[in-house]
Amino acid sequence: MSLTIFSNELVNAEQSNKIPSWTKILGNWWLEERISNIEFVQSLTFLKNSGIIKIIENESKEVDIFDSISIEDSKMGKFSIFYMSIENYGDGPYPGHISSPEPYSKNIEPEKIEVWLRQNQYFEKQIFYLNEHVKLPKDTVIGLGECQEKKAYYNTNTKMIVICYEIISDIYQKLTEEYKSKGFTEKHISKITLDVVDFIFYHQVSHAILEITSRDKNGAIINNNEFFIDLLSNHIKSIIQKDKEKYLIESIALWFKIMDEIENFKTSHMWDMHSLNLERLSKMACQDSSFNSTKTLDYIQKGILTKHDIIECKSELLEHKEKLEKISKQILK
Repeated sequence: MSLTIFSNELVNAEQSNKIPSWTKILGNWWLEERISNIEFVQSLTFLKNSGIIKIIENESKEVDIFDSISIEDSKMGKFSIFYMSIENYGDGPYPGHISSPEPYSKNIEPEKIEVWLRQNQYFEKQIFYLNEHVKLPKDTVIGLGECQEKKAYYNTNTKMIVICYEIISDIYQKLTEEYKSKGFTEKHISKITLDVVDFIFYHQVSHAILEITSRDKNGAIINNNEFFIDLLSNHIKSIIQKDKEKYLIESIALWFKIMDEIENFKTSHMWDMHSLNLERLSKMACQDSSFNSTKTLDYIQKGILTKHDIIECKSELLEHKEKLEKISKQILK
């Protein structure tokens, strides 16, 4: 299915004043294939090394690449799943049970979500990928259950990645309400929902990886920048997912579009908690298209990227590439 997701120039991050406006001609040449992908990267590298293009880091600290940590195979932690049984709800804490239900009541919807997840074997497959490829010094539990809130996050106290059934149900319902009348089948909507869950899950996995492995001498987390977490998430996922097509940015964009149009959340929601916005989406598309002019132009035509942002986003991608590769060498088997 081919569609323009956003109107032209809708996704437009504010350009840094450290990048001269005249450099945009380089992006135009690249998109018009007047210079090759390799020549474009070489030109960006020259401009960056010469100080003509300067990237302003959003992080308060540089990412600690935890060179001092040596993880022995015999002491590696494992990822595991804990499915919260509806009948187990009571006084907590439980994995996936974040807040006390008021009033205590059973809801059939979480059971539907759990059956759907088990049928798709989504989390079982991801646990297999993670344990096969990722090495961590501590065990990490994936807690799945009803939370009474539309949330997903990494709990630093329990070392647990929590995915609430409510956020999954909310994604599916919103996609159904918006796109079923436009010809999307239930199977297609389910696929898009899993793509969004994939994005959310690996984002939390990346939070866990950095929290467990990148702490300074005082125990503080070195880097918790959401943009960098997105980059790390996509980087890790592209390496370890073997028999699954990488989620489509277009699928994520459909959900982002819906959520961007909603204002004033009445209850706690992942969208609001994690500061998700269209700038985040454009940066993900920039990374996914990498230094491929054809794929980049496709995202521009869909309105997910703009020509105005190409030099800045590709320069940032080039800046972070070395960090991502160094981290992956440390935590991947």
